[in-house]
Amino acid sequence: MIEAFVAEIAKKEIGSSLKDIPIFVKDLNATVVLNYAEADKPLYKQEMSKKDIIDLNRKNGDLREEQVYERLKEMYPEQQGYKIIREAYLRDAEGNIVKDDVTGQARRIDFVVVKDGVVIDSIEVTSETATKEAQLAKEQRIRESGGNYIKDPETGEIYEFSPQIQTHVWRLA
Repeated sequence: MIEAFVAEIAKKEIGSSLKDIPIFVKDLNATVVLNYAEADKPLYKQEMSKKDIIDLNRKNGDLREEQVYERLKEMYPEQQGYKIIREAYLRDAEGNIVKDDVTGQARRIDFVVVKDGVVIDSIEVTSETATKEAQLAKEQRIRESGGNYIKDPETGEIYEFSPQIQTHVWRLA
């Protein structure tokens, strides 16, 4: 079962097949692997470079984001006037990206949901263990300094966050 799952992901992500799956994955069984975090554990026991670990975390993050995106499409159907915008930078009213005065960095939110020209939901996706306090604090500082808008990458339209909309974190394994 795990082999089939890994083979499906490998084929989807890198065009690989079951024969290319690392041997240690073939030895895993469904009782051992309960979620992404558990699936990662055998990999960390191997000699992996820091880059390999970062790449693995990025792939796991992409999988989590795809899961959330599918769920958001169910919650906010396009047919009912909702629009889900991915990777939206916080901007000012003119559409310029606003940077945090403390870090000098911009803030990109994983998913922003818009309906009738107004932001109605804002979601950050992460693992069960990753801390997001610094990112959310940076977002709050940017919002306080006028970064209360996002830009639709398809139309260029600018949408405003109402003050009561705060980004919430969805944690997935």
